[in-house]
Amino acid sequence: MAGAARASSRVWSIVLAAGLCAAAQDPATEQVPPADAVVPAPSTPAPPVAAAPAPAYRDLDAVRALVQSWVDAPDSIAELVVLPPSRGGRAIPAVQWGAPGPVPLAERMTICLFGGLDGVSLAGSEAVLEITSSLLARVHELPPDVAFISVPWASPDALAATLDGTGVDGRNALPTDDDGDRAIDEDGPDDLDG
Repeated sequence: MAGAARASSRVWSIVLAAGLCAAAQDPATEQVPPADAVVPAPSTPAPPVAAAPAPAYRDLDAVRALVQSWVDAPDSIAELVVLPPSRGGRAIPAVQWGAPGPVPLAERMTICLFGGLDGVSLAGSEAVLEITSSLLARVHELPPDVAFISVPWASPDALAATLDGTGVDGRNALPTDDDGDRAIDEDGPDDLDG
């Protein structure tokens, strides 16, 4: 009988570990759990999980305002970088900055941060903005002989199209020969074989 009791204890230990008390009991053993057994409470359904809020991506005007605020900040040595406009005529926001030091920014070794290289890279744009904000908050801890250039919206035409719902593939306004007939943007690809 002692062997049966040990077997019964093992069965209960295994069953309790799996959380399946009654379903897995051996019918040849006693149906009552040992006094020291912990019987799991009936499970209650978990409350519904609230949906995560949609990410809020900044548009071009908000990015320009943030870049300008970095330049206008007290004691800032950040400078706007003038880049050629996009194909759609949009100015590309860019800023050069670094820790105070004897060497002018333009003569320092430079680290470039690019985000938003296409219309589907909104998160990349936000990453460059956050990294730049974080480093500018601790600019005096950076090496004084290194400069940074941040270009958070490198493809403003494609990013703007994505934000306003007209962009479908992340491309910018660069003309392309979609159907390979050496004529640009006159029609899309042709399905020759159905």
